Amino acid sequence: MRAFDTDLVFMYANIRTDAGVTSDLKTVARDLAELGDMATAYARKDGGRMLTIGYEGLSWATRNTWSASWEVVRFANRPNVGLIIDAFNILAVEFADPYNPAGHGRIYPTLEESLDILTGSLISLALTVPGDRIYFFQCGDAKLVDPATFIPPSDPMTPALLPWSRSHRLYPLEQSRGGYMPVELVAAAVLATGYKGLISLEVFNLSLNQTGSSVPSSHAT
Repeated sequence: MRAFDTDLVFMYANIRTDAGVTSDLKTVARDLAELGDMATAYARKDGGRMLTIGYEGLSWATRNTWSASWEVVRFANRPNVGLIIDAFNILAVEFADPYNPAGHGRIYPTLEESLDILTGSLISLALTVPGDRIYFFQCGDAKLVDPATFIPPSDPMTPALLPWSRSHRLYPLEQSRGGYMPVELVAAAVLATGYKGLISLEVFNLSLNQTGSSVPSSHAT
């Protein structure tokens, strides 16, 4: 990490479900603590900045909520192990459903219920996670797709949310491009923790594969 002039290493929650892979809290926390100890030992040896480990729960992982990720970080109990929060991944689990024409309703049928439960979860995040234990905040929306043409992957090894995540993410508040998720609620909760770190606008979108010099400027306006 020294070569990249960074002190933060991202560690994602496991997405595999085959034999020998586990989401057991004690096992995952022990592994994360070991990574934290290795990072500490390396930093002390070379005399550079302390290396930190950020743990993120992907929306298609076995530990896919902010609370499940925070549970692991707390149990790891290392001062250089913290949480990575991604607005898309939170909303993809706790609010959205790309295979529903309404874009939500994976858990609750009405928009009011979906927002009510999401808000309760985010209030809990703001009240329980110290801002200095959040190491990085990724902020992004996603396109409301048409389930008639956006078909779930046929390969059982491909998570259902993966194609949406890899091809239809948008910058926050890009309603003109189909953005619709309440990204601002996640951002407000993260800032309410006292977080003062970087905010990354993480976007994976097929439009970025288009040719032409106007692609960057069209996404910047």
